[in-house]
Amino acid sequence: MTIGKAGACPGGATLRIRLRCDTPILGTHSGRELPMLPQLWTQLWPLLIALAVIAFFFYKGRGKIEHGNFTDPTSVAPGEPLDADNAGLHRSAGTTDGVAWTVEVLRLASEVDDGVSVRRSTSINFTRWTAPHCKSERGSLLLMNLPKGQSSQFSADDGATGLMAQLKAQGAMLALQLYVRQRFGAVRAAGVHLEPTQRVQLGSGDFGSGYAAWSNDAELSKRLTPTLREWLVQHHDSGVAALWDAQGLTLHWLTPTVTTDDIAASARVGAELVNLLQRSS
Repeated sequence: MTIGKAGACPGGATLRIRLRCDTPILGTHSGRELPMLPQLWTQLWPLLIALAVIAFFFYKGRGKIEHGNFTDPTSVAPGEPLDADNAGLHRSAGTTDGVAWTVEVLRLASEVDDGVSVRRSTSINFTRWTAPHCKSERGSLLLMNLPKGQSSQFSADDGATGLMAQLKAQGAMLALQLYVRQRFGAVRAAGVHLEPTQRVQLGSGDFGSGYAAWSNDAELSKRLTPTLREWLVQHHDSGVAALWDAQGLTLHWLTPTVTTDDIAASARVGAELVNLLQRSS
């Protein structure tokens, strides 16, 4: 860009000043149009906010729901319900239909009073049942229970390219890691190496709409036989999620099993799944 200006000098002479700017004007570069900043910001800000929220909860919850973080304040007698007086993390072990298992039941509740008229009640509950001897030969298989009418958003393969694709891939990875930590604990999650791109295609039937699956070994996904899929569909409404790897098979429910009868029922469900997996080998 050249700018010219003429001025009068003493003696009647004329002074001409020419300024030249070789810096490209915003929006052009070597004859090519660059994306305008407002348009780029409009596309990026939702992803940046989502990444910030996911990262916040990821690091906040890294050590909260894991083995050893909660102590057992009381011992629960057989058949005694887990009421407010014996809330906490409780562990049990047993054998059902030849399957040895351990179970962790967490029931925590807290109330925060922020003022006369503002009071918030929160709770953390789960039942985590594990058959440590039912180990996968190699790799990991994760089954996520999807609420009816919802789909998993942990996929980064949606045709995006460039910076947008990198941001979506990072967000999907953080969300998947957060899910594994919250459901199965940070200790167990440390040995799980799954990526959003390793999602297993389950089809569009009742099983595919009720669950999402990830596996880093193709042989594990083949163990999802029609019989096993039908069994999982029947138990979908319980909210069960599953992780199968070298540390065993773990089932997770978002509700606590409050009596020994409930624990025995969860153990029967787990033993059934173990037997189905063994038959599919």
